[in-house]
Amino acid sequence: MGVSAIIIAKDEADRIGPCLESVNWADEVIVVIDSATTDDTEALCRQAGARVVLQPWQGFTRQWQTALDVAASDWVLMLAADERVSANLRDQIQTVLRKDPQYTAYQVSICRIFWDRRIRSEYPNYHIRLFRRGTGRIAVRRVHEAWEPHDSTAVIGTLSGDILHYSDRDLTHCIRKFCRYAELGAEEVAQKRPVRSLVPAVAHALGAFLKYYVLKGGFRDGSAGLAYHLGIAFYEFYKYALAYERSHQLSTHAVSSSAALPSATEGS
Repeated sequence: MGVSAIIIAKDEADRIGPCLESVNWADEVIVVIDSATTDDTEALCRQAGARVVLQPWQGFTRQWQTALDVAASDWVLMLAADERVSANLRDQIQTVLRKDPQYTAYQVSICRIFWDRRIRSEYPNYHIRLFRRGTGRIAVRRVHEAWEPHDSTAVIGTLSGDILHYSDRDLTHCIRKFCRYAELGAEEVAQKRPVRSLVPAVAHALGAFLKYYVLKGGFRDGSAGLAYHLGIAFYEFYKYALAYERSHQLSTHAVSSSAALPSATEGS
């Protein structure tokens, strides 16, 4: 049974090479590239033999769905441009597909690499990445996209090989990404209920640091673990602080719109 590797990318010339090399065994490789890309991502993908689809940015969900819609093989493997299929996972996939697969889809653990260290506090972190084409769709998510089966009773298998996730080029890139995700998350938090103080921001930041750095062993990853988990704490604080700010603005607007402001001469 064949497999199509689908990838989405934008300005990934510095990282797309190892990603493509890690799936050079696939029957086809499809890369949906944001047409606003300014570097050599498209040229590198074509040189590697990938099928390239240029599309204006329509959000993660739509970009992934486009890649899935044009895939031709019986099975599909989802891979971000900053990810790489480990040799162990490649061998497992090839073994599974040589037989009659027992499941509609398989989940794989994503192993985050930061400052060349595996972040063990987030491992294993399972996501469905290998699935039979035509049995599901890309779910609509605000921050993290995901494949989900049409049949909610579908049984999902598990592969023990890893996808290696080189998510962050450096610390600056990491913090900027946390800021972007926090802004998206703050909208969801503020829409559910107003945040009345900064206490939740502090509580979630401390809670996240204690959970991942202390309880889940992030301290074992040395300086990389400390820097990364302080970043997670910042993400949680920033998300709830933004939600507080937006809730406060909404409250202030509601009050100001319902009550007339005194004129400039009043009280003088």
